[in-house]
Amino acid sequence: MKTPFKLSFKEEITGTPNKTILESFKANFSDTFCGNISINSDKELVVKNGYFRWKPDLNWNLWLGIRKASVTIRETADKKKRTIKYSIDFTSYIFVSLIIIILFPLFLKLTGLFSNPLIKYLTIFWVVYFVIMFFVLVLRHRSIFKRTLKFGAVNYPLGNYDWDTIINNMTDLELQEVVSGRKQLPKTVVGLAKKVLERRSKNK
Repeated sequence: MKTPFKLSFKEEITGTPNKTILESFKANFSDTFCGNISINSDKELVVKNGYFRWKPDLNWNLWLGIRKASVTIRETADKKKRTIKYSIDFTSYIFVSLIIIILFPLFLKLTGLFSNPLIKYLTIFWVVYFVIMFFVLVLRHRSIFKRTLKFGAVNYPLGNYDWDTIINNMTDLELQEVVSGRKQLPKTVVGLAKKVLERRSKNK
């Protein structure tokens, strides 16, 4: 179902396998105390959160008010490039924020706990708070999207690949691309590439 409160980030990449990209996002998302993470195919990853999250940080983190997010990979007209799209659904955040902004002053007015001018200032405070929190969440999600595409996963599962053999069979140019971060590979693999380049430079 389409929603007007869904925000997306996009970026085109080349070279890195779909599986590596999705596994990198999965590894980085796993460190943010989100709910369920599933890779549905080699072109899509979905994050689903419950209404209430009993995590170490309670609800005050990257997924505050966000029930669903997804990473999809699409082919472009240029077969060498693919578009990575990261979508975040803020519907729950907007809905809960509006309920609090409307019900909070109404509750105070009915109970008579505060005077009307004070209720007005408290309402303004909540509006400003939720707006600021929204932009903070947007910036944090943009950051994790950009960081994952540039550096890969912090604790990426290397799987069953023989990276020593793969790295040693690469040309110097390919190794330089790995070291520069263009391939979006795990830091462990980047470290191996650096060692191979250093060894080759000493043997020349």
